[in-house]
Amino acid sequence: MKKRILSVLTATALAAASFSALAINAAAEEDIVYEGITFAPWTSTTSLPTSGSYYLTGDVSVSAVNNLMQGQKLDLLLNGHSITKTGSNSSSVYNLGNGSVFSLYDNSSEIHYYTPNDGAAATVGSGDSVFYGGYITGAAACFIQLINRGTFNMYGGNIVGMTSKSGSSVSVNGGTFNMYDGAILGCYSSYSGSGGGGVSVMSGGTFNMCGGAIKDNRTKGFNFGGGVFFSSGTFNVSGDVVIRDNKRGGTIENVYFKNGSKLGIGEDGLSANADIGLSPEFGVALPLVLVDGAAGYEDAFVSDYATASLALNQDGQLVMTAEKLATAVYEKESDEDFTSETETDNIASLWTVTVTTGSESITDLRVKVKDTEGKFHGSEDVYDRPVISGGSVVVAVVVNHAAADVAGITTAVNGLDITATTASE
Repeated sequence: MKKRILSVLTATALAAASFSALAINAAAEEDIVYEGITFAPWTSTTSLPTSGSYYLTGDVSVSAVNNLMQGQKLDLLLNGHSITKTGSNSSSVYNLGNGSVFSLYDNSSEIHYYTPNDGAAATVGSGDSVFYGGYITGAAACFIQLINRGTFNMYGGNIVGMTSKSGSSVSVNGGTFNMYDGAILGCYSSYSGSGGGGVSVMSGGTFNMCGGAIKDNRTKGFNFGGGVFFSSGTFNVSGDVVIRDNKRGGTIENVYFKNGSKLGIGEDGLSANADIGLSPEFGVALPLVLVDGAAGYEDAFVSDYATASLALNQDGQLVMTAEKLATAVYEKESDEDFTSETETDNIASLWTVTVTTGSESITDLRVKVKDTEGKFHGSEDVYDRPVISGGSVVVAVVVNHAAADVAGITTAVNGLDITATTASE
């Protein structure tokens, strides 16, 4: 009798467990609507889709390349899971052919950790560096290989700790990479053909980075562009993008420019949180124009080289110079009242600007004064007598004003703008 009761209880428990498992699986296989897209479940743990709209129901490990053929469209939602490339590192995870479109999404905020490594990909799963949500990792030729007119849209997710043998984590060879969010972190390129630990832009490709971060990536030895290798094509930045802490070998190298390439500013401009490091082509003499349309956004950029500095030229381009051209300090000397019997409130301020040269001689110096409303006052004061390097010159500036206060003074030294600091700083 006791055995029969136990058998009945065991059968009941097994039935309940089976029903519970079925209920969980049924729930897991429901469609998910995210960002206006209906994603169906992808339940395989050893393969990936090449068209349609799917979300991952679990972690996936793949060894073979996935080709998106001409005109194919894929929306993939990581759903907080991981994709790991295993086996040979001579093939990509995805190759995007002519006219194909791959859009990557993630809806998770689960916290993960990684440890950046010099000379190797980051270690995922431990350390103090943090990322959130689903991710792609492993060893491959690259994660995404864009060919001809293929398009990769990254709306979320992370590419972390990937080792690329034949390119970058995202290789843009004639296609278009639109990065709206997400991150490319701690990846490593051992490819000797070009560079780019995170992204490479070549063969007329287009990279529009409108958000997200490219950090802690590495390249081997003389493979240039620890973060981004920009050889040809178009590279635009906008929003609160971050490209920092990337290295070539042990040397900081964030965005590496080659063949005279110039970074552009996207139509939405850069936010105050944007932070981008710049490295000029190895062996090319400075000064060198690196960014077009940079006026108003110059604070978003920093030189990766301690011996070089960045400044605007008269065309609003950001130029890297061999060393800091000059420093400038301004202070107010006095107020003068030029009011006559026929004039009222005609007051001017006398300011002095002391400009001290760096490594180069000053051959042209112009001083521009801006008030708190952003308006320029008075005419530019031109100082065209050469000052040798290591010397200094004091320029007197008379600013006509009624009620405006001086908010800043800019000196254009040899055609490059250098913001002056106040004497009290």
